[in-house]
Amino acid sequence: MENRSEGIGELLLSRLPRPANLAAYEEEVKSVLAKNEKKLRQDKWTTVRVWIFIAAVSAPFLWMAATHFNTPHSPASGSFLVRLKLQNMSAIRAGWSF
Repeated sequence: MENRSEGIGELLLSRLPRPANLAAYEEEVKSVLAKNEKKLRQDKWTTVRVWIFIAAVSAPFLWMAATHFNTPHSPASGSFLVRLKLQNMSAIRAGWSF
């Protein structure tokens, strides 16, 4: 069984072909490359699916968040801000400095 931390190149170089078993070596190389190609293809599709899921989930949340940016504050905080603004304006008119 091969060690997963070992790279493909190290695996192939560790078993250099001998003239007697050249055909077996070629078959082994083909099977290792085919297996790794399948794994890479699966990893690619998994990544694509994750990105599609992220886009599909985040798009509605971003849309909902954008529709609530112009939501008014509660009446109490809104009237407080209006009163504060009026007080500041009257203080400026009266010549007070802050």
